[in-house]
Amino acid sequence: MTDEEWSAYEQSSFNKMKRWAGKADAKLKTGRYLYHGTDMSNLEAIKEHGLQPAKNEWRAKKWNPGRGTGTAWDASKDGFLSMSTTRAGMYVAENAVSIRMQISEGNQPTFKSVGAASEVTSTTTIPASRLEYRVGTTGAWQPLNP
Repeated sequence: MTDEEWSAYEQSSFNKMKRWAGKADAKLKTGRYLYHGTDMSNLEAIKEHGLQPAKNEWRAKKWNPGRGTGTAWDASKDGFLSMSTTRAGMYVAENAVSIRMQISEGNQPTFKSVGAASEVTSTTTIPASRLEYRVGTTGAWQPLNP
């Protein structure tokens, strides 16, 4: 990455965090769940470190037609943890694990409502002790960190 590319990426990341901070807090109901889907290969790391916001990936992304040409460094997910207020809204793949967190009164990470109707994001790691998981979409829910 060149100095110019780094500067553009850094500015993009800063702007996304600033916009996120200005969004309304999500209206979450106590007792309901937030869901996250990921590849099974991530399960052990989540058990050990909790469900964390995305790490910086410095990934190149093609610009959308009509909005310019070339590539830009994409910071769209860096620093954010995306969860869904519905099971239907979470990532599901062939080798996926489903993770959920029950919304509780107090001691709740801040989640913001974002573009998609069921998507909420946070910049906070969710401890494994607050999470349950199941393999695929039909297995029984079990504590992530019993």
